[in-house]
Amino acid sequence: MAAQTRFAVRPLDSALADMTAAVGERHPWTLGIALNTAATYHVMGRYQDACAMSRETALAAAESLGERHPLTLLAQIGLVADLRTIRGGLDEAAVIEEVALGGLTAVLGPEHPETVAARNRTRPVWDFEPLPV
Repeated sequence: MAAQTRFAVRPLDSALADMTAAVGERHPWTLGIALNTAATYHVMGRYQDACAMSRETALAAAESLGERHPLTLLAQIGLVADLRTIRGGLDEAAVIEEVALGGLTAVLGPEHPETVAARNRTRPVWDFEPLPV
């Protein structure tokens, strides 16, 4: 799987750069690709890179979409997964997880698949199918 993820990160990095150039760094499509890129970094063992990208994505999503938007909350859940892997990140992870789970429960409901997955500590990924132009 590690060899596959090494090859997966190149197109994600490229897609992130291209989408940023096309629609801007705070557009939901760009933020979704960033969420997926951070998840790929995490799987590759690039925990510091994943954590930095997740933190940046969560902050940008909160600023552009609002703190209660599902993409913002999922970006926070991704950050929680990354914080758990780096030294000294557990306390911050616990606080962010509590807030994000509360937000997902309030916005999507307690039985929504994204809420259940977050509660089970399944790292979120963003399924993206752009509309034709």
